[in-house]
Amino acid sequence: METFFRMTLCRGLACALAAVAALEASPVKADWMLLGGAEEVFDGRFAQVTALFPFSGQLGNGFVHRYSVSYIGYEYPVEDDVVEADSWGGSVAIGYQIPVPNGWLGFGAGAAYRNTHYTPSQPDNPQEGSSIVAQVDIDAGLLHANRLLYATSISYTPRYRAYWGRARVLVRTSPRTLLGPEFVAHGDRDYDARQFGLALQLNRVVGPLELVIKAGTKRIRDGESGAYGGVEFLRHFN
Repeated sequence: METFFRMTLCRGLACALAAVAALEASPVKADWMLLGGAEEVFDGRFAQVTALFPFSGQLGNGFVHRYSVSYIGYEYPVEDDVVEADSWGGSVAIGYQIPVPNGWLGFGAGAAYRNTHYTPSQPDNPQEGSSIVAQVDIDAGLLHANRLLYATSISYTPRYRAYWGRARVLVRTSPRTLLGPEFVAHGDRDYDARQFGLALQLNRVVGPLELVIKAGTKRIRDGESGAYGGVEFLRHFN
């Protein structure tokens, strides 16, 4: 279950770029943006809020700096007991955004601090207490004919050789909604999981606020499986 924590952490640090790819039906110029989301999985839960700022000018072209806070919770069996984990953290990253016609392309790298508490305490678990890890991200997307939105995000944590990747293909169903499948793969040397689901994107729900509602199924390499569901949001500020 330690590897589950690693993958959830990897997903959390990638959330900033992943949420942008999932939510933006077309590039939007803004001074800064606030984004995040929450997800409930049969073997854990996650929430994060992120702020993204350009070094100069507007988002969408050039260097950006990113700040995130997140929460991770999960539980796993140890002999005849159940261990509960609560983990809080924050991250700082620098990225670069390349303007793409009808799309976007971004790269990011940074460091994250995390503090994890186990009940009962697990002194032999290297994840207990505080740690700092590095993370790199790639994010890309394309809006084709104002109808099909292709979006993908990939994240890698060198310390754990951990990866996280998501791809979505959303079809416009109305002027303000898109719907389509999503696929998520994440793992490391000891853990692999796959998620298949549907994502509903709602543009300009209240003013510039955009939402994504998602749900599906998750399967771990050892055969354990269950449902997941969540919500993402994005708000531009000019």
